[in-house]
Amino acid sequence: MKVVPRSRAPAAPTEPPPFSRLGAGLVTATIGGSLLLSFLLLVYRSDHLDTVSVAADSYSVSALGHHLFVELLRESGCPVSRSRFGTGRRAQHSLLLVAEPRGSDAGELRGMLADASSAVVVLPKRRGNRDPQVEHWIGDAALLGTGEVQAVLRTFASGATVERAPGPPSVWQFHGEVPELPFPVADDLQLLLGTGFRPLVRCRHGALAGRFDVGGTAVTVIADPDVLANHGIDDGRNAEFAIGLFDALRDGRPVVVDETLHGFELQPSLWEQLGRFPLVLVLVHCLLLLALIAWLARGRFGPTAPPPRELASDKQALLDNTAELLLRSDHTLHGLRRYFRDRVRAAAVDLRLPPGGDPELVAALAEAATKRQRGPGFPDLCRELEQLGREGRRVPPWRALNLARRIHSTCEEIVHGRR
Repeated sequence: MKVVPRSRAPAAPTEPPPFSRLGAGLVTATIGGSLLLSFLLLVYRSDHLDTVSVAADSYSVSALGHHLFVELLRESGCPVSRSRFGTGRRAQHSLLLVAEPRGSDAGELRGMLADASSAVVVLPKRRGNRDPQVEHWIGDAALLGTGEVQAVLRTFASGATVERAPGPPSVWQFHGEVPELPFPVADDLQLLLGTGFRPLVRCRHGALAGRFDVGGTAVTVIADPDVLANHGIDDGRNAEFAIGLFDALRDGRPVVVDETLHGFELQPSLWEQLGRFPLVLVLVHCLLLLALIAWLARGRFGPTAPPPRELASDKQALLDNTAELLLRSDHTLHGLRRYFRDRVRAAAVDLRLPPGGDPELVAALAEAATKRQRGPGFPDLCRELEQLGREGRRVPPWRALNLARRIHSTCEEIVHGRR
């Protein structure tokens, strides 16, 4: 019988990869590096990345700023955080620090004090202009009028006034929870006078720190900011005085420094933050990934689909299709048993054994194999097939092929001997 070889399907066309091995490695390294860098910047970002100021706030390193005091307070072991939104609510269990607000911030200041449990308000004193040569410094400064300072005080206290002492006091008195501290030093000392407050730190000219009760909130007013400002905190023992005063006022609680009244309010918004550094790096990273996916999917999506296989009408194709159907339907064990039965019957006919059922033919063939001293593996083969039938397990294709070859060779050896 002449077997016509099956026609092979043409090889599926393949597209060249969009990147070489080196190019794919560089693209992967760039994307992974940018993602890692963006997350590192998120973790280790600084609060003042976008805050360059010369005003009287905790970001400012100018003479009027309070950056040095905040850092000293943090170094002393006090938990300090800057607040750029919802300051009053965030300071409900902390000591709120509002440094040198303006008179125009009266409404925001009252609402902030109403939400906090206790607060420290440092009154303003000076105004400065940015130095044109150095971005973080001031070029000049001038004293505010006492009327401007009084406008801030009237926000929450109506009976107190602000005056400047004619000279530096030589004796200070400490009251309430404030212990004995080093004497503060300041030029043009600004003090509280009048009624409606309880002095905590005072001299014969007035009080440097006084306690007000504003709607159930304990508000401590520090009249002169020079004892906290960058230019005055290193005068005399002002640093010890300021740290000691806040340690007594906070009573172990953290300090929340408000920066919303200084123009640094930042409402938490995901869409707004995605446009700011460093979250903008994550946005750019995602856009690059989308562009790369769109580029790769431009011509196709997934691997190239192979063309349909041509149908052949020869016997080999019929056998292949039958074998594939048997494998797909998991009838391998059934096919092996049928093949074993057919080979046993054919061998029995060749040996002219008496007719009988399948068990009788198997026993007769085994006896003939023993007499002829042929096919020594026939009993083992029968036992292996019986064991597979009892277990009912799926027979892998490679094992089925080996068993079929053993069945064929063993039966041939019984009939014709070893060739």
